[in-house]
Amino acid sequence: MKKYFNRTTLFILAALLVIAVAGCGLKRPPLPPKEDMVKAPTALAFVLEGETATLTWAHEKGKQAGFEIAQATLASGGCEGCPLRFIPLDTVDARTFEFTTTVKPGFRYYFRIRAFTGANVFSESSNTVQIELEP
Repeated sequence: MKKYFNRTTLFILAALLVIAVAGCGLKRPPLPPKEDMVKAPTALAFVLEGETATLTWAHEKGKQAGFEIAQATLASGGCEGCPLRFIPLDTVDARTFEFTTTVKPGFRYYFRIRAFTGANVFSESSNTVQIELEP
């Protein structure tokens, strides 16, 4: 009877089988992040004096290195219900819980805050506030 496989062929096939099974990519459940997530700021509110808006918020003491203030702007009376495109406006350090900015009549401004750590791990966003000055 003729041999179809010799020892070398069997060794190569066994090695390929081991590589194929070992390389499937599914090893174990995913690991949680090594760094604890920082909590989102709360109670975002504003005080409006003329065209100056002062945002204030609260945050538990934690691992945050600072806060990122993001803003979205729409023309007054336009596109009710459209998705908002928030753009980072500025950052403040972890000891600061307020931010002052200028708003102009004829626009609707939306603001939200996120905390971040020194490793640029961001929290969820705070509540969103809307500021609109009548033209």
